Formats: sequence, C-alpha cells, structure tokens
Amino acid sequence: MQKLLWLCIAACILTACATSSGVKSYQASLADDYQLSDEERWAVKQADLYLEKLTQQGLIYRQPEAQAYIESIEARLLANDPPRYREHIRLYLARDPSVNASALANGVIFLNTGLFSALENEQQLAAILAHEIAHITERHNVKNVISTKNSLMAGHVLDVITTTAIGVGGIGYLPSALSIADHSQSAESDADQLGLQRLVAAGYPPTAMPDVFAKLQSLPRLTANSYSIFSSHPSHPQRIAELRQSIARDYASIAAPAPADNTTFTQIKALLMEQNAKMYLLRRDYLKLRMMLEQAKDSYPDSDKIAFYQGEAAWGVYQHWSEQQILSHWFNAESDPETTVKTDNNEQNSEVEETLKPQLLDNAEAFYLQALNNGDGYLPSYKRLAKIALARGQPATAESWLTRYLDSKPDARERRRLERMLEKIKTNTLSTKTHLEEK
Repeated sequence: MQKLLWLCIAACILTACATSSGVKSYQASLADDYQLSDEERWAVKQADLYLEKLTQQGLIYRQPEAQAYIESIEARLLANDPPRYREHIRLYLARDPSVNASALANGVIFLNTGLFSALENEQQLAAILAHEIAHITERHNVKNVISTKNSLMAGHVLDVITTTAIGVGGIGYLPSALSIADHSQSAESDADQLGLQRLVAAGYPPTAMPDVFAKLQSLPRLTANSYSIFSSHPSHPQRIAELRQSIARDYASIAAPAPADNTTFTQIKALLMEQNAKMYLLRRDYLKLRMMLEQAKDSYPDSDKIAFYQGEAAWGVYQHWSEQQILSHWFNAESDPETTVKTDNNEQNSEVEETLKPQLLDNAEAFYLQALNNGDGYLPSYKRLAKIALARGQPATAESWLTRYLDSKPDARERRRLERMLEKIKTNTLSTKTHLEEK
C-alpha cells in the first residue's frame, strides 16, 4: 500500500506537459499579494514530500564542488530574473546513472548524475537546465498536477523510488499507465523555445539547444532512457528542426560568444562518472557501464580510472558468468557487432564458457595494466590483477601483485586483511573461491 501511495504521488508531481486553465502564471504566483489556491498548495506539498522521500533514501548526491558548479550555471541563467525566481528554483543532483532531468511543482530541478556522461560541454548542460527552468516558469508541472489530480495520470513519466533486486536504490523511470498525450508537445515546444531565449540571454550559444537534443538522440539504445523527458514528444528530429529554424530566424545576427572554458565541466563530469560507474557495478549492470565508459574515452583518452572501470566491467561479467542475461547482452550483436554468440541452451553455454570466458580475464587484465600505466596509475588495479592470477591458478603471481600494492600504498585501509590473504597464499591455505568474490 505504501509503495502504491508513492507511485501515485510521483505520478502527480513531476514535470508533465498537459495544459490547464485556472492556474496563475509563474510571475503572478511570485507576486507579493498572490495567494496560492488550495490545489496549488496541494501540488507543492506533494513535491515537498517526494523530495523528502528521496533525501531519506540517500538518493540526493551531495558533492560540494559539483553542487557549486551547477548552481553557478543556474545563477547565470537566472541573472536577469527577479530575486524570487532565484530563491524558488532549487537544483539537486539525483544519484542515478540514467540520462535524465526533471522538475517538480515546488521549483526543484533534478539533474541525474548520469546526465553528465552523455554531454560534451557546459553549454549543453546549460541548455538542459534552461529547458527545465522554462517548465517551472511556465508552471507546466503545477498545471499538470491539478489537471490530473483525480486520475493520478502524469501524462509524461513516473519518476518513482525503486529498489533493484540487490537492494540499490535509484530514481526509476516507468511509463505512465497511459501513453504520453499529444498535448504534451505544445508544452515541450514552449520549454524548448523559452529555454533557447534564456540560454542566449545568459551568453551561451543558441546552437547548444539543438546540439544537446542531437546528442541525446545519438545515444546507444541501451544507455538511452526510453521514458525520459527527452524521449519523443515532440520527436528529436522535429525539436531539432524547430530550434534550428528559430536560431536562423531570431539569432542569426547575434555574434557567437567566445569559446567557453570547459575545464570545470570536464572535472565535474569525471567525478560524477566515477559515481555512476560504482552504481552500475552495484547493480551488476556491466553492459551499461561498459557503454558509458566507451563514450567517455574521447573526453578522457588517458584516464587511469576509465581503464580501471573497463576492467571492472569485464571482471564483473567473469564473476557472474551464470547470469544468462548478462552473457546474452555482453556478447550479442548490440554490444559487440562482430559477435553473434547466444546463450539459449546448456550446450551453447558450455561452448561459450570454454571459448570466451578466458577472454574476459585477458580483457580485464589488459585494462588493469593500462590503468597502472596511465597518469599516476590507479593502485587498486594491483588488487584486481592478484584476483585474476588466483582465478588462473597462479598464486605466486597473485602474491607479487598484492605485495606491490601494499608497498605502493602503506596506509591501505584493508592492509591487515590483505596481509592475512598473502600469508594464506604463501602457505597454500587460501580458499580461492572466497577471495575471488568482490569486497
């Protein structure tokens, strides 16, 4: 019953694009003499409850540098607005690796940590934020909550609190019980156009808005969120075409701004990408982890951490070889176009294990070695190389890798455990199966 209640609440509060009469404009609602109606207070209360629930679940990612950065972009986009706007609109990072953003009826905007992995620069991030701000300033969310209060149909997406099979919380995205209504297109188009105006006023290039939709459209199918607010209403090609027409008509004479310094964006993206990688590992979603890292290699070609997490993806599949869904995705044509391996029956599974399972160890080993050679070298790779050696039945090699790790990291938090592990390797009393499991 409690889960159903939260499903209903979530269905009502997120950004949606229905139109409704009887709701005052955002400007009017911020006026000193404006009094919220009972329905508007109810809508805001639901959004407050939702934010409280997410906070209790630990799904708000509180990282000072990242938070300061997104708030600096918000301030730039709201620089020409009254102070009440800046006080009302609040930004949060949602601890979720999926590519999405959403706005609530109480002025809260969520940017998923996974959103950053799909973007190339600050301008694209600003374009998405400008789009979300437009949903709030036009009160699309409040209008939708009121117009759907009785039916509890959001008409956009249901952003609900979910728990995966292994107990890792996240903000899940489920389609509403009804397909997204056609009338949502007008609100999305309005948010695009108003967001474009705000983007230009803040000194960002107008082309960032269609560019970001083109970027989202190009995402691999398995990494794109089918029910995100950027999915299909209006379609990406239609939105891109309309935005480019507006730019040619209204902003052709505007001088292009100087190239932006994306140093901070690149740093924050790397920080959040590591968080996303850890979430994918906890969920055993190795294919999405692998695809996210493949996309990131162009931005961080010599990153030791990217190489490390590429190794983690291959090692994770090796550890959980019996999970057929992982195998099917890992080796099918979508992840490896040149491979057509299937895992539909036991005979085929045996053949796959005999021929391809050792390749996972080889791939993981190569990535971990690369992680040690890139930059300063990512020292946890030594521990993973020791596990690979144990999996191959090479205790002396495992001992060498663990010793090198402890020599390189004398203050290692798990030093005593690893020293005991070393002693067992030396005395041939180590339970390989136990120590192959990830700690």
